[in-house]
Amino acid sequence: MHFFRQLSTESKIHVLTSVVLLVGLFLNLGLQPFYLEEPRRVLITMEMLENNNWTLPTQLGEYYYNKPPGFNWVLIGSTSLFGELNEWSARFPTVLSTILLSVLIFLLNWRYLNRRAAWLGAILFTSSAGILFYFSTLAEIDLYYSLLTFASIAAIFHFHKVQRYFPLFLIIYGLSALGFLTKGLPSLVFIAISLLVFFTYQRQWYRLFSLAHFSGILLFAAIIGTYFWHYAQHNSVQQFITVLWGQSSERTVIDQGFFDLFGHVLAFPFQTIGDIMPGGLLLLFAIRKDFWKLIRQNDWITFCCWMFGVNFILYWLSPGAKLRYIYMLYPFLLNVLLYLYLQRSSLRPWRMQLFRGILQSLLGIMAIAAAIIPLIEDLAFLNYLLPLAAIGFLLFMALFIIGWRRKALLLPVFLLAVAIARIFFDLTVLPQRAYDSGGQRGKDIAAEIVDIVEDKPLHIWQDGRFSFTIVAYINQLRGQTIRRNYQRERDAFYIANDTLLTNPHESFYELQYHESTLQLVKWKE
Repeated sequence: MHFFRQLSTESKIHVLTSVVLLVGLFLNLGLQPFYLEEPRRVLITMEMLENNNWTLPTQLGEYYYNKPPGFNWVLIGSTSLFGELNEWSARFPTVLSTILLSVLIFLLNWRYLNRRAAWLGAILFTSSAGILFYFSTLAEIDLYYSLLTFASIAAIFHFHKVQRYFPLFLIIYGLSALGFLTKGLPSLVFIAISLLVFFTYQRQWYRLFSLAHFSGILLFAAIIGTYFWHYAQHNSVQQFITVLWGQSSERTVIDQGFFDLFGHVLAFPFQTIGDIMPGGLLLLFAIRKDFWKLIRQNDWITFCCWMFGVNFILYWLSPGAKLRYIYMLYPFLLNVLLYLYLQRSSLRPWRMQLFRGILQSLLGIMAIAAAIIPLIEDLAFLNYLLPLAAIGFLLFMALFIIGWRRKALLLPVFLLAVAIARIFFDLTVLPQRAYDSGGQRGKDIAAEIVDIVEDKPLHIWQDGRFSFTIVAYINQLRGQTIRRNYQRERDAFYIANDTLLTNPHESFYELQYHESTLQLVKWKE
């Protein structure tokens, strides 16, 4: 408490915001059912655990080639930590990765900028709309992969600064090897572009031919080679590499076409700025004549600008690229925007006036949004809407007044409001998804199927498409995984697409999956 009292008012707000964000990231984390790509990650992990084989990822009992198993290893570790693989343990690595990324941004900005930039940089990243209200709630690869990739790129700058090149290359190649085992070939692209551009910019390209660099390459080769040597004991490595290559090339203009490229080039920068909101508002202070002059005044910001620019271009020119593919670049972009915001004194007053007007308006909108929560029909099942709305309205109005009176604190106050908004998201949206959503319906269907099947054998018939959400929950409820089966077995249940039901059968359950009708059947013969 003595330490807290010594902090400035702004620092106290930052500490409070960080605590609220920490609570918000974990609150009701395991409440909403698995959806989107989460069930795929979970069921592959379940099969690896059941097979007692951490080398060979399978999906419904068939070889899975689209991703190496790095993230599945993380899920296995989380399962061991919490005792079971469920919504909480599956999403914990995502939240932990988000926190560690924020801490890393804080430490780097503290060392190479200042205390204020350390707090704001870390909070702005975590508060980015796409991360705070979407991907931090999912058991997905991208934030874990972003942690590995951002740390590896940032290591170039830090260890170059302290002139320690063996750690530089060993860390970047070690982390990139883990990244490769998580998401495949993009890690090679990140490492190649970042190293080449940095040492060319520094006019030290000769370091790419040093013993330290070759030691890093050797470490990368040893890690990847060891994995694929083990993989080769079970299946074809060539097939795995071919699919990984196809996964990367399918996002390029060659595969997508020039019409898609044109639309992507126009939209992607705007989508990126929207996804990092409220940090994207700092763009108001970045469009200026002295942009490069200011950037060059700080080596860390120069590095951030280069690393974002050269790596972003590749995804900007790839029509199939999605925003989550560049989460590791968000800290670099936000640092550049933040630095220019902090150097705003030479700009005309209208920019800051517009910035304050936008933040104040958004605070007012938050207060109104909180007040009308009880009017949302989809939330009517919650019995705490009225007190929640009252508390929310009072909180956001209080922050509105503080921001109005203490203009110098408006940005920290607004970021605190965003953190509080995540708490309200946890208390409304996540319970609603657990109450009525596609994921919850899939969970209910899984329970109904398990009630019918009991402990009898259960399979997916041939290559019929099926909801991974339902499969994941069937696996969870039965304590064993279900696989595809191309042979008819006596007394076994099959989930089959009705177009594949050419043999006499008895139907026990029917459901719709997209445009298909699926049935739970037993063969009559």
